[in-house]
Amino acid sequence: MRGYRYTARGARAARGRRRAARRAGSALVLVTVLLTLVGIVAVSSLGLAGATYTAAGEGGRRHGAERVADAGLELVRAYFTDLGKKSSALGPNPFVGYESLHLTDLLGGARDITTPAGDVVGQVAASVYVLGADPAATDARWADPLGQALVTHQGVLPSVYSAAPAGAATQPLNRRDIVVLVSAAVPSFTSPTRGVARKELALSVNLAASEVFDYAYFMHNWGWMSGPNGWTFNGNMRSNASFSWLGGCTLNGSARFDHSDSLVLSDAARLDDNGDGDNTNDGGTYAFVQVDGNAALGAQRDRYDSDQTDVSANQYHPPQVTLPNINRQEYYDALAADHVRQYDDAGNRLATPSATNTGARVGVYDPTDPAADSSTGYVWYERIIGDDEGKANVVLVGDAAHPVIIDGPVVVRGAVLLRGTVTGQGALYAKGNIYVAGSVSYANGPTSPRPASDSTEDINTWRSDNAEKDALGLFSAENVFFGAGSAPTGYFNDPANQNREASAGLDQTNNTADDADGAGAGVWEVDTYTAADVAVLNPSGDPLGPQEGAPIPGSGEDVDGDGVEDARTTVRSDFTLPGVDKATAPTSFGTGNGDFGGGNRVLDAEWLGARRLPGWSSASGCSRYRDVAGAANRVDAVIYSNHFVVGSMTGGPTRVNGAVIARNEALTASSDFQINHDARLLGGGAALGMHLPREWKPTTVLYVRTTSGLE
Repeated sequence: MRGYRYTARGARAARGRRRAARRAGSALVLVTVLLTLVGIVAVSSLGLAGATYTAAGEGGRRHGAERVADAGLELVRAYFTDLGKKSSALGPNPFVGYESLHLTDLLGGARDITTPAGDVVGQVAASVYVLGADPAATDARWADPLGQALVTHQGVLPSVYSAAPAGAATQPLNRRDIVVLVSAAVPSFTSPTRGVARKELALSVNLAASEVFDYAYFMHNWGWMSGPNGWTFNGNMRSNASFSWLGGCTLNGSARFDHSDSLVLSDAARLDDNGDGDNTNDGGTYAFVQVDGNAALGAQRDRYDSDQTDVSANQYHPPQVTLPNINRQEYYDALAADHVRQYDDAGNRLATPSATNTGARVGVYDPTDPAADSSTGYVWYERIIGDDEGKANVVLVGDAAHPVIIDGPVVVRGAVLLRGTVTGQGALYAKGNIYVAGSVSYANGPTSPRPASDSTEDINTWRSDNAEKDALGLFSAENVFFGAGSAPTGYFNDPANQNREASAGLDQTNNTADDADGAGAGVWEVDTYTAADVAVLNPSGDPLGPQEGAPIPGSGEDVDGDGVEDARTTVRSDFTLPGVDKATAPTSFGTGNGDFGGGNRVLDAEWLGARRLPGWSSASGCSRYRDVAGAANRVDAVIYSNHFVVGSMTGGPTRVNGAVIARNEALTASSDFQINHDARLLGGGAALGMHLPREWKPTTVLYVRTTSGLE
């Protein structure tokens, strides 16, 4: 984001120098390879040859079987980690790949474990039980090659797991618990003198709020701030490439916390990002490659990067953080349907929400509409906009007397045009662009932009005081455009914002060291689904699901996770308003007259709800985007764009109360600019009712135990 000047970034853009490791192939079809590699690691660490196990007698064989079982456990962990990567585009049931493994033989029978020299030292087998996938099934179908079944618990985790779910009814939308029985034998399952070991591994796979929302400002490519004295950022800043401070900005970093489902954060959950043993004063600027320049004096402005010449007091090297993939909307469709409404038809918070009163919705005031509620004058769009109505786009405008009312995560199949006053807690998940056509402010927002201090106590007090205050998420699978139509073309075209996928490299970031990728330079490198992948991840044959030979969304150089090669993931015509022919749209942004990509677009019936703009009609001469839009100098919202945030935030003091998250940004603002990170986002956003975009979290091991001893 820039203020009053433009600074070329081509030279700095060349400084990136971290090379990403090339992704491995599909674990779903390379089970044998993975098994061999894991077995080599586990068995060779004993320093024993295969023959030693066979000749070592009963005790040696038992000991060897236990080590082979450990190798099997590592293979299972690797398998489920890889499965999560292949499930990044969330379909109707994100867990279908896991549930399809229920009561299956994961490895296709007994598999050999070998040493580096090729000696077979034992065999391993694994069978899977997914809690809640098939509660009526019997455990008799779930056995190892010797006929040994797991503990007969009918889908309930053993008591050693204190938080044991009771079965299918307690498996929530965002989690599945899995138990795997790993059996091992030395030298083989068929040997009459075999040694046998069995271990039970319990795993939890979770979809949770993305880590990107821990930050006030997060860019996948370059993060940069070039502003005059007076620009202030309250919260942490991060980039998956480099971050540049240019000008007189002030940064006040803040604590980050382990994610949990609790509104109350603990001192123990504060993250010690720089590893100095003190978690009371962390926070600042984070970059995968390096941090250039400095923000002015401010609290907690540590620098976390991978450039040792720039790092003194800390040794923290931030990894890249995956942006959530919201290209497919079916998962969020389910969230919209299941949401328990928190507000009545007038926008008042319900004292006792009813579990049977479900379905996210958004309401706009128009008492003249036949569909309007007779007592409140509001027209409601429920759950999904663009399916039943036949119109995918929506215009939402509110004022202080009649704000837009949001209640839960509403899915929009097309684009959103929004401005004015909003109340409630919820989000708009848009398949198309989101046009912030003017300032957006809360009717009942937090009592102050930030907690009184960065202490856990003050943060908790602020979160508690504001837990039921307004909160809005604007989440676009495409772009977010601010203002009346003018935009900084120079910043949009800056080399640091280049995003050609075939030259991004496997770190998915342009202008870093792996852009020139040897023989693959200029070739779009992605992983593809195999027949075995499809059998697991798309057993129903969903035409929108994984298909054999198709790119795996988000793999390799698929920067935006859509599974399609983009010469540039965002071009100017992508901001064109729906209904305008991109081929004939202006090739540059306007200069304040709103003529960018369709600024003269008439908001006709293709925009569902356009008729509900008071005074905005062809007769009044206010029917075009440039007539509707105005200065967007205040935005109370959490902004997420899978591509670009772009536009002009001018018109006086500029405030963003929430967060700005995207792959790239080209914004300008006034001389008095602030981003205030909404502290309700800390720890995973449990204090908000908007349902933040989800991503797969690392598979959690609940326990490992020996089930039937050694034989």
